[in-house]
Amino acid sequence: LNLAKAIGRRGTDPTRNTAASFLLAAPLALPLILLDQSLPSLSGVMLAVVSGALTSGLGYVVWYRVTPHLSLATTATVQRATPIIAALGGAALLAEPLTVDIAVAGGLIVGGIVLTSGNRKSTREGLTHSVAFLYRNKG
Repeated sequence: LNLAKAIGRRGTDPTRNTAASFLLAAPLALPLILLDQSLPSLSGVMLAVVSGALTSGLGYVVWYRVTPHLSLATTATVQRATPIIAALGGAALLAEPLTVDIAVAGGLIVGGIVLTSGNRKSTREGLTHSVAFLYRNKG
């Protein structure tokens, strides 16, 4: 169970709910420090707080403020496309490379969105024909 999502769905104030879920979850992560040979540096802790709590927290706040204004279909599509958005953001903002693996994964995600967003009957028929084709042409 994702604590942040569980708390975020219940209340009406996304900022308060997200802050509460992060404050409740933080103590659960503290024992993980014992698994390492050394204690983290102050700068490491600060970077973890900034990258984890602030950016993730901001993401949850925005998500819970925006989703009530979107249709279920739009919300589902945006949620499914999150890895693609993250990869493109990493490339644009951090100069991370867009590799063949990322392109293939993105294509599979877009394909999944198309398959699940389309007409269920035509999607089912298309899958049936694809499976039949693969079965006939195996080996």
